[in-house]
Amino acid sequence: MSSAQKDSNLTRAARYAVPFFLLLIPVWKTKVSSEIPEPYLDEVFHVGQAQAYWAHKWTQWDPKITTPPGLYLWSYILCAVLLSIRGSPTELTTDVLRTTNVAATSILLPWRLQTLLDFLRGARNTRPIGSRLSHTVLNICLFPPLFFFSGLYYTDILALLLVVEAYNWDSKRTSGKGSNPLQNLVFLLFGLLALVFRQTNIFWVSVFLGGLRIVRSLRQSSTDCESSNFKEIATRSSKKQLYDPPVAGASATDYLRTAMSLTVAALSNIPSVVVSVFPYLIILAAFGGA
Repeated sequence: MSSAQKDSNLTRAARYAVPFFLLLIPVWKTKVSSEIPEPYLDEVFHVGQAQAYWAHKWTQWDPKITTPPGLYLWSYILCAVLLSIRGSPTELTTDVLRTTNVAATSILLPWRLQTLLDFLRGARNTRPIGSRLSHTVLNICLFPPLFFFSGLYYTDILALLLVVEAYNWDSKRTSGKGSNPLQNLVFLLFGLLALVFRQTNIFWVSVFLGGLRIVRSLRQSSTDCESSNFKEIATRSSKKQLYDPPVAGASATDYLRTAMSLTVAALSNIPSVVVSVFPYLIILAAFGGA
């Protein structure tokens, strides 16, 4: 996108409208609570468990719940802070618990998504605070399944938020020339926290991010492979040459060539690959040992 487009009055006005569209999330929650004030579907289990924690019954657990306790701990901490500041809520009703999800969807998730997008695009966000959120962020937050669960007390919102935050810190720690121990530690913390909210997050914070890290490290230590012959690609990939054409001009066969090239290159450089994915292996080991 050109700078002229970025600075146009229409674009600037459209950006200022994004936060107002995010108000649809609390409006949706209010509508849901007015129509369905009692727990809906799996909320029957989630609400009851959150209320048990609020009553300090830490050993009580509903065996029908298949997710870890992150959602209930989040609600307890947030509501305990609010109780100490303003004297409410004293009771965790279904509506109050749904509101804790709304706070994450309409405030925390857009902020962290925009931070991640700015970093991936390599752009420093210097726009006025009212127009910092992009339409990409709005599209994600209003994605129908995500928007639907933003009005209910489910794990989806916070599970996604923790994955986004882990991705944020993983991008920071792998972008520099040297290893930053603090950034490594914070990434591990958010990676493990993501598992406390949903077990399937192991794919995103360990397998997916670990795979991206392998590809980046192989690209950094390799040159381009110009041959399109499968046998030649395999031979050259073992000698630090990667077949990786631009996606815009790639054919279906090119995807097979690229996958083979990456596989051969990774198997030929196992020690360096293991070092690059060590933090993800820690998260994987914690998941396996839990």
